[in-house]
Amino acid sequence: MASKSEKKYRQIKRTHIGVSIFEFLLFTIVSTAMLAFSVQMFAAYIIDTKLATEYERIKFLARLYDKAEEENDLNIYKQLENEDADYIVCDDNGNIIRSGGVNTCGTQKGVIHLGSRDEEVTAYRDTQRDYIYPGRDGHIELDLMRFREWMNSDEDEEEK
Repeated sequence: MASKSEKKYRQIKRTHIGVSIFEFLLFTIVSTAMLAFSVQMFAAYIIDTKLATEYERIKFLARLYDKAEEENDLNIYKQLENEDADYIVCDDNGNIIRSGGVNTCGTQKGVIHLGSRDEEVTAYRDTQRDYIYPGRDGHIELDLMRFREWMNSDEDEEEK
């Protein structure tokens, strides 16, 4: 006759753990998918907020430039140079009228929808940092491999 502990051991040994393993794997897959989606949405929010902020800054400088052009005020060029940013001023045909700094604007362009402002903006792919670019669907896209290479490189250490 088997003792109580042997009977309990045999009972544990006979139970199937396949259901538990399946539930664990399902839970892991669902959790990973939810985490990836959350990270993606958070990154999209940060990029959209940053783009909206820069867009407002550019609109302000464009209004200053237009007003100075109407009044033939050349002090606007000093104001643009004090902004500590590279810029180009184009006419309606896309010809560069004035520029400051290095023009890294590429030829590939796309229309980006700023969700926070409900506006559409034309954006160009940068020739130096081409890991972030306007996508076909109206959103900014990120090439993760090139971004990772840039993050691991030693160039522009002060800008990281």
